[in-house]
Amino acid sequence: MGLNDLEIPEWLETRKSYLGGTDLGPLLRVDPFRTMYEVQLSKTVDLKLIETPPDAAANRQKRRGQFLQAALENIAEAERDSPLIRNVPTIFYPGHPFGANVDGLWANEDGGLEIKYCSPHSPLYFGETVREIPKHYYLQIVWYMGITGRSFWVLMVLYHGDIRYYVIPSDPGLFQQLVDFAGRWWERFVIQGVPVPIEASETASRWLQRAYPSHKRPDIRPAEDAEVALLDEYLWLRVNQRQQASERDDLEAALKLAIKDREGIRWQDGLVTWRKTKDGTTVEWESIARGLLNEYVAPDKRAEVLDFLLGLHTHARPGHRRLLLSSKFLKKETEEAADAA
Repeated sequence: MGLNDLEIPEWLETRKSYLGGTDLGPLLRVDPFRTMYEVQLSKTVDLKLIETPPDAAANRQKRRGQFLQAALENIAEAERDSPLIRNVPTIFYPGHPFGANVDGLWANEDGGLEIKYCSPHSPLYFGETVREIPKHYYLQIVWYMGITGRSFWVLMVLYHGDIRYYVIPSDPGLFQQLVDFAGRWWERFVIQGVPVPIEASETASRWLQRAYPSHKRPDIRPAEDAEVALLDEYLWLRVNQRQQASERDDLEAALKLAIKDREGIRWQDGLVTWRKTKDGTTVEWESIARGLLNEYVAPDKRAEVLDFLLGLHTHARPGHRRLLLSSKFLKKETEEAADAA
């Protein structure tokens, strides 16, 4: 699927026009999964440059999420004994590019509902009190309460197989601080287009590869003053990494020698093991294919059939740009860069 074939849902295009509750955490650098740079990209670039095309696994996961969301909403209604308004359209804050996409609003109470579910492998921690929930979720809920004007919010979390509820009161003072901060951020980084310092992420990587898919040749220019500092910092990081990798290899060899034929060694700060992995198997598909060809195809037809099968099962694999560093301080990578030139 090419970029021109990628369809962007209307709701996602609409979200480009405002800051939502899930944007606050990255802007304040308390979201462990999303960066400020990703927020800026999502508001300022063609979404075809950063979104991924849906596949069967993603669609299946989405359906499961929808079923789980509906089930948790039913449980929340029953356990709170209060009806829930569902499928609430985006609520906008008058006079500002701010919005809230809420999971639900209590029909007979002045509050709302937010549902989160964490897998057993999630690094997020939810404690016993409101003070022990992830900060980006707390900011999201304060944002929702401020925009909707509701006085409290229920955070329902499916956490390691257990359901936890947190009742969070509104905080008008904090909400006003968020409004002031978000307004300044929007003006500077969206309206004026001042670049946010780039941070590595899958979204940033997709944008870089799609926005700049190829290069001119030859077209290597001298570094500008600001770029010299960046290049020097990167070079010495790579040199130190290589030195550390060499030291790690030496230490690992020494540890293997210490372990010998034992499983491992334990000490007060942990344990280290040297275990044999399970034996695996490898299928030589090319040999199977050639064997079948020789067995079932007449000798004078084999070349023709082979060409047909190769054409049928050969698919183009798009190339991508790779960052290579050439320097007298990094001999191996300099040789790789010369080979790639």
